[in-house]
Amino acid sequence: MPRKENPSSIEHSQRFSTKSQNTKDKFACENLYTDGTPASEIGSMEKYEEVTRKRNKTEAIKGKIRSFSKHQFYVLATLCYGNFCIAACVSLQAPFFPREAEEKGATPSQYGLVFGVFELTIIVASPICSKLLSHVSPNFLISAGLFFCGTTTILFGLIDRAPSGTPFIALSFTIRIVEGLGSASFMTAANAVCAGEFHDQVAMALSTLHSFFGIGLIVGPTLGGGLYQVGGFSLPFAVLGSLLLLGIAQVFFFLPQTEWSKEEKSGDFFKLLANFGIIANSLVIISSLLSIGFNVATLEPHLRQFDLKGGVLGTIFIINGGIYAFTTPIFGWICDKGVSPKLLCMFGSFLSALSFLFIGPAPFLSFSPELWLIVISLLILGLGLSAKIVPAFYCALRETIKLGFPDDFSTKALVSAIFSSSISIGAFIGPTLGGYLLEHFGYRSATVIIFIEECAMLLLLLIQVKSEKRTFTRKT
Repeated sequence: MPRKENPSSIEHSQRFSTKSQNTKDKFACENLYTDGTPASEIGSMEKYEEVTRKRNKTEAIKGKIRSFSKHQFYVLATLCYGNFCIAACVSLQAPFFPREAEEKGATPSQYGLVFGVFELTIIVASPICSKLLSHVSPNFLISAGLFFCGTTTILFGLIDRAPSGTPFIALSFTIRIVEGLGSASFMTAANAVCAGEFHDQVAMALSTLHSFFGIGLIVGPTLGGGLYQVGGFSLPFAVLGSLLLLGIAQVFFFLPQTEWSKEEKSGDFFKLLANFGIIANSLVIISSLLSIGFNVATLEPHLRQFDLKGGVLGTIFIINGGIYAFTTPIFGWICDKGVSPKLLCMFGSFLSALSFLFIGPAPFLSFSPELWLIVISLLILGLGLSAKIVPAFYCALRETIKLGFPDDFSTKALVSAIFSSSISIGAFIGPTLGGYLLEHFGYRSATVIIFIEECAMLLLLLIQVKSEKRTFTRKT
């Protein structure tokens, strides 16, 4: 005799059968769900809903990946190329320019200032470029920046034919100032476009952009040292300058016209700088680039005691940028996952301080300089830099929106200008201070100053975190 079905069981089965049938076409399989669970093993509505939640979560992740459009890909690829070339041009002379400058009668303080004046120009020009973004196309500023950087890089390769002394130094300063104008134009527009195009993945997009900057720092000294051995002083600058000029064609053909509005008015640059959080984030970036600039001007004289060849010397210079390039996307991804960017900045400051304690090593340590210790210190420094730079920009952008600034392109341009200026302040102070300290105190004593600066940065971040916690507690 047939078994009599329970009415509630029949109703339950009908509901379940209807839902399963509705999903049949979407899964393209009657008996297998997206997580591999056979329908026969589901057995209850609760299990069905659990499987559905997993499917929806998977599809949401896939949808987010698919949302990275062709337009965004071209934007990021073009900006990464320009960032790579500019970084390579900035760093390519590090293995050989100090020696050439000394042969032309320049002191460490003077050629350190030649490195630094490039960044000083960016400090002044970046706020101006952010204001220009309210009146001209970002694509125009990007193209103009590549043109000035490429042309001046080629011209810099000809200064070895200038007379020694004042003419050589004056020409070096003039060319680097114009190159700084081009870099300010490109960097301010590029960071603003990147922040505007990637609304939901700002940290990841910026970390990718700055990874290519790090790769440029790698390739620059290596390519510069190799080409210098092959063709002398002019060849490295001619090759890298030509690559920059090639970037103009890439912008014309491959960079889509980004969305911007002349109706948007740029915010108050100095009003934003009055906020303690913005100041702290700016100082994080300044300290990071100060570390890089310091080694650009001083590490090569310190390495002369090991009597290294040009290719090996160039390889030593790529370590710092290499670690920075390959670990920056990791920290950008961590930021997008919700980890506190301030904690990452504190971690980066700790690593940077540790690096400068041993790279000399500091005079109060009992052991002498060792090449393997310098290499390990540069590895640690690269990791510390990647933990600070992108998280600091990400944090500054969030602070700006919290202060009531509109979440539009003009605000992103303003934060980008502060970011570019902070980079350049650090990169100006680094080689300038480094050249002076190297000339008067030597490399080992000079690294103690940078070690103290990084410790002070770590203390400032701790104070900021404590202050924000007290403010939050009072409000709640």
